[in-house]
Amino acid sequence: MMWQRYELDDSVMKTTESKVLLKTEKGLVEIDKGTLAVALKLADQSQGFIFHGKGKLVLDAIVETEEGAIGEPIERELDRPFLVLGDAAKLQESLAVTEKEDLEKTGYSDQKQFLEKARSLLDRFGGRERIHGCGCFGKSSDSVFAFQNEMSKLDVLVASNRKLVYKAEGLIFVADGDRTILKSPRHMIVSKPERCITHCT
Repeated sequence: MMWQRYELDDSVMKTTESKVLLKTEKGLVEIDKGTLAVALKLADQSQGFIFHGKGKLVLDAIVETEEGAIGEPIERELDRPFLVLGDAAKLQESLAVTEKEDLEKTGYSDQKQFLEKARSLLDRFGGRERIHGCGCFGKSSDSVFAFQNEMSKLDVLVASNRKLVYKAEGLIFVADGDRTILKSPRHMIVSKPERCITHCT
């Protein structure tokens, strides 16, 4: 896969209902009804979307250790454009054509303005180190999310079967079944059945 081959569709849609984009034991990504959406295409096939509207990201980034629980839950309002690569087919039936008022509610005067913002996000994402190179992405059941944070940088969430990887500024969290890794400015924790290694900085 090559990120630069992804192209934006030329039409902006909206969600006709609230949708759960990801739900695992450790994480949830959900968007509200009326969220703007433009498809990401690869060889004329829809592979994902760039969304902008209202939604939320919730991650249980807590690791149980002998010293107690370390880490904290992550809860973010998704009110900036964000990108999703993954199973796009299941979303098609929940999309409808946008009207001018739909765009205005999210702060855009027309479709062109939203498409320019979406193109900027796609270009920034394409400049990142290639996530699929670490073997986390590539199967049809996988999903990759790129969220813009308060510093206008990208936080990345990768979900592959039961494995979840979240990388943000100063934080890496990995949950793979009963194994967990948490790296933050204060802690480095590797937890697996019957063993937990904790290092405090």
